[in-house]
Amino acid sequence: MRSQIIAAIGRRRWRGTLGQPSWSEPIGYCGGKGYALDFGLQYLAKDPPEIVAIVDADCEVAAGSLNALAQRVKDSQRPVQSTYLLRPPKNATLRDQISLFAFTLKNLVRPLGMQVFGWPCVLTGSGMAFPWSLLSQVSLVGCKTADDMQLTVDVALCGMPPLYEPQSRITGRLMQEADAASQRSRWEHGHLEMILTQVPRLFGAALRQRRVDLLVLALDLSIPPLSLFVLLWAGLVLLNLGLFAAGISHPVALGMGIAAIFPILLGVWRAWWRFGRDILPVQNWVEIPRYFLWKLPIYVRFLTQPQTRWLKTERDAVEPPNPSQEKSP
Repeated sequence: MRSQIIAAIGRRRWRGTLGQPSWSEPIGYCGGKGYALDFGLQYLAKDPPEIVAIVDADCEVAAGSLNALAQRVKDSQRPVQSTYLLRPPKNATLRDQISLFAFTLKNLVRPLGMQVFGWPCVLTGSGMAFPWSLLSQVSLVGCKTADDMQLTVDVALCGMPPLYEPQSRITGRLMQEADAASQRSRWEHGHLEMILTQVPRLFGAALRQRRVDLLVLALDLSIPPLSLFVLLWAGLVLLNLGLFAAGISHPVALGMGIAAIFPILLGVWRAWWRFGRDILPVQNWVEIPRYFLWKLPIYVRFLTQPQTRWLKTERDAVEPPNPSQEKSP
């Protein structure tokens, strides 16, 4: 079985057959990661492989991960997502620790839970592998700020919702504070755009096709970012308090609103206990409310000045990975 890997390196593209020398060619910036991937796929189309893996070039690939991805794709003939986590920057702040834990919730804890029930997962942008036959049916070209989520919707509607492969792991890098602001705005605004535009599309397809997997995927994508989820809860509680003080709201409604936070806290605490104690020490939990307030302007900007186009995040220069470290299965 022959596999290929495409990795985006700033405005350069690196491509290589696993176990063979790589190839690179500088190209002009066309306005999004999708254009870069489409460029790579056009090159591969001259001699298409069975499987294509997509890995961001600043990621470290754990030994055997690409083989595990390729084998899972070969067995299922569906897209497969590896565990994509981040490593902290130098001199990581408390805010960085919270961001890393939130990223772990999204990219490790939730996919693991979906896998337990046999449900599809959401693609996370790097460490993904696809059958070539599927990539020829979808378009990667576009400027969506959440191109990975859009690709998830597109392949699911083609009848091939993504699977999660926990034995495959790649690690990226959390951006420094200045660069992280742009990246986080893109992630958050892109997710909210997907909720407004693509979740209704998935719900409609699930009803028409009577597909439980599309319904589950729609419900998963409809969950807002955790910070926004908590901020919305806090806003509703404050509204209830005001109505209660004015004699309009019933005490039971107020109590139910306050109690709604406890299932969230329980779920986050259990996830932290198993996966996050090394990432976010318990003594740093006091910083979490300030983190939520720090994220508030991002959500306000979505209402006033949404980021609707993909913007490149500046990254350190990196060398292409050594293909000899991975052997084709």
